[in-house]
Formats: sequence, C-alpha cells, structure tokens
Amino acid sequence: MINGYYAIIRRTPEGYYGRFQDLKLKEVYERSYKKIIKKLQMDLSKILLGYFENGIEFPESSDATQIVAGEAEFVTYIEVDIDILAERVQNKFVKKSVTIPKYLNVLGIRNKVNFSQLLTDALSTNLLEWTDNGMRKRREESKIKIADDIDYTKVDSDEVLSEEVLEFKTWPAMTKHLVIKKRTAQGGIYYIFQFISGKGVMNWGPADYRLAEQQIYIGNIPILMELPEEPGDYTPIPEDYRYE
Repeated sequence: MINGYYAIIRRTPEGYYGRFQDLKLKEVYERSYKKIIKKLQMDLSKILLGYFENGIEFPESSDATQIVAGEAEFVTYIEVDIDILAERVQNKFVKKSVTIPKYLNVLGIRNKVNFSQLLTDALSTNLLEWTDNGMRKRREESKIKIADDIDYTKVDSDEVLSEEVLEFKTWPAMTKHLVIKKRTAQGGIYYIFQFISGKGVMNWGPADYRLAEQQIYIGNIPILMELPEEPGDYTPIPEDYRYE
C-alpha cells in the first residue's frame, strides 16, 4: 500500500526548507535538495507507520491543483510504501527455496558461505535502495566522460548511443521527451531532449530532475533541448536547478 502527500519546498541561499501540506509535522531543513527529500520521506514514514500500527485513519491528501506555493517555493509529491515499512519493523523471516548451479553450491559450502545471509544482502542492495528513495542509479554511468564542449555543427553526426522516451504522468510534472544519448568525437557524453508534450525540460526544477533520475542517469551530463517545430536548433539547458 503506497501512500503519498504533497510537500512544499522552499529554496533559500542557505539550503532547503520542506513541510507537508496536510500533516502536522514541523518544517524541516537540509542544505541539499537530495537530503531534504530524504528527510521528508523519513518523517512521512514515521508518522504514517504510527497511524497504521494504531489503527488511525490517514489524513486525506489535498488536491494538487489547490496547493498554492509561495515565492521561491515548489510542490513535490512524497510517497512511502506502508506495507514494506511495517514488514521491515517486524523483521519476520520467511522460508524461500532457490535453485542455483551445483558448482556454486560446492564453492559456497567449501567457503562456508551463509546462503541465507548472502541472499538477504543481495536483495537488500537491489530492491531496498530503489524502494526507499526512488533514486536507483546506474553506478557505472557516474564514471562516464562528460562532454565539456559540444560542437553544435556536429551534433547531427555525433554517435547515437541510445534513445528512450522519458514520460511523467503525475501532476505537476506531466511531461514527455524523447531522450537521445550522444557521444562526441572526443568521447564526451551529452543528451538531446526532444520535446513531445507537457512541461519542457527548460522549465524543470529539482523535483522534475529527481523524477527523471528514476528512469535515466542525468547527473551533470549536459542537456540540449530540441523543439519539434525547430529541428536542428538546440538550446543548452543550465544545470543551476538540478539538485542544488
């Protein structure tokens, strides 16, 4: 059971302040955007788990269209999985039968491997990281070479590495782009975001990039935006409003 509430985040020179629209929780502060989102998730987890364990009805979430953000504020949606939280607190164990190659079984026994612990650790690494923060990363991509200087006259001839549709269907981040990953002759990586509909990448804020990171790794990779009515005309997107 996944439950979520809208939070209002205020950006200041010192950092970020966040509060929930519909929950009686104190405003929290963190220096970075990633940390304020994590803090809000933790606070939301605690209060909803308390409601759940005590049989208290969850407060109704406001309609997003009725939330009014002030100056230097924006609205983002924070959600948690109550079922997962409750099971992790109870920490019960279930028996699972798995099939592995015989040679791995021999090696495991020879090296006194705790198969149950190894499976638990592997599942935690691959599942809980995604469940907890929605920020599953392709770790190796964080080591890629980023394009320092893009030659706009050669964009069309640069090597295409991948293409995929990036789409959000939840207000206020409804948007759709075709994301083309390219590599320059010098080996630098950059993206072309071909706008399809909704909120253009040129208007994105930290919350939008956070959602995008659930599907593709962005980090500090340069982004060029291309409009359908202006093919070949590329607009560089500043990095100012990604995460900090």
